[in-house]
Amino acid sequence: FVLFGQVFNAAGGGNFFFRLAASIAGRMRGGPAKICVIASALYGTLSGSPVSDVVTTGSITIPLMKRLGYGETFSGAVAASACSGASILPPIMGTAAFLMVDVAGIPYIEIAIAATLPAIIYYFGLMMQVHYRAVLKGMRPISEDTDHESAWTVLKENWLYIIPIALLVTLIIQRVNPTVVGLLATASVIVISWLIPGHRMGIKELYEVIRKTGLGILTVANASAAAGMVIGGIMLTGLGGKFTSLVFAATGGQSGLCLSMVAIVCIILGMGMPVPAAYVLTATLAAPALLEFKFSLMSAHLFIVYFSAISAITPPVAVAAYAAAGISEGDPNATGVQAVRLAVAAYIVPFVFMYRPALILDGSLPEILWTAVVATAAVYSFASGLEGYLHGRLRFPLRLALMAAGVVFVWPDTWADLTGFAILGAVTAHQYAIRKNNPDPVCLAQPQGE
Repeated sequence: FVLFGQVFNAAGGGNFFFRLAASIAGRMRGGPAKICVIASALYGTLSGSPVSDVVTTGSITIPLMKRLGYGETFSGAVAASACSGASILPPIMGTAAFLMVDVAGIPYIEIAIAATLPAIIYYFGLMMQVHYRAVLKGMRPISEDTDHESAWTVLKENWLYIIPIALLVTLIIQRVNPTVVGLLATASVIVISWLIPGHRMGIKELYEVIRKTGLGILTVANASAAAGMVIGGIMLTGLGGKFTSLVFAATGGQSGLCLSMVAIVCIILGMGMPVPAAYVLTATLAAPALLEFKFSLMSAHLFIVYFSAISAITPPVAVAAYAAAGISEGDPNATGVQAVRLAVAAYIVPFVFMYRPALILDGSLPEILWTAVVATAAVYSFASGLEGYLHGRLRFPLRLALMAAGVVFVWPDTWADLTGFAILGAVTAHQYAIRKNNPDPVCLAQPQGE
């Protein structure tokens, strides 16, 4: 998969993703930021690395955002939060997900399938916050005078790039061996590159790709080796069982407190070590404690993967935020704080699938659909309350009510769902009533940065 990502980018796939994102979001309000989110998500499906994603897509999207009026901090934060989703976005997730195969013993294909719906909801929440911020700040789209390609034109001219992606997804769904999937997809990219003018891959290009792949694989190999040593040491000393007992004693047997404690441990460890190392250590120590609360093996480890991935944007050591700040020329810590705010969905979604496993496709079709609606409503409510906009500016009490609704949605109970939808519906109706009397409630301020 590392080889596939490198080959696809060398064949011009990264540029294709950016053009496609620009064609989709270029004329929208806050278009540059939305281009950044879409391009980072598309490229992240292949790279799986937040920092690599920031350096590749951010070098184009961050200057574009700054030129259109976004401040250095916000521009860097959008890129950092969007690129951090690379670690949780299938089909090629980050190193922590590959280690999950070793630590949890779950086939990678099952992990990728289970992680799909939560990742989509994460990017939905990020897109909503970017949109609301653009509206409140009076941000404009890219100049109407600029010619924009249509998405159809981009796809028509670059449809060959879709073949390896379609092949990759099809083989994963059919549960073909991941190694075979990666090799076949890589071979298909090389073949189609011969049909694309200016991107034909020869011996020289393949050598450079293999060199970069070797460097990329070192990260996975070192993390895997370290994982084995850490797991062995913890198992031999009995530290894992002791940690489980301590968690039970500290939380009083309350699952919510246990999840919160594990999330905090993940974030703290992630501040001082790479994402893979934070995942391995937390999974080895805390996953048994989560299993004692009858959470599934998949959800317990995916929960830890999520909060380990967030460490890429969590100050004071936030590698993705530092990379983005280096391009935007903003303050790294301020960029990290802003990125955490934009990525709030990443803090909500893991709790949802712990209590509602249907979100990771563990349930019947009606359960999966209903849970997807509830999780989307939770992220939508919290994002609206956090940004202070829902069909117009929100007063502080209404913002608190929406954020409370977002939290209520997490609990797997019919009355909790009804309460959450009632709060969301009441606030929406209130905002529509105000808008009826004030036809233009949108902020009319001039574009300004953070």
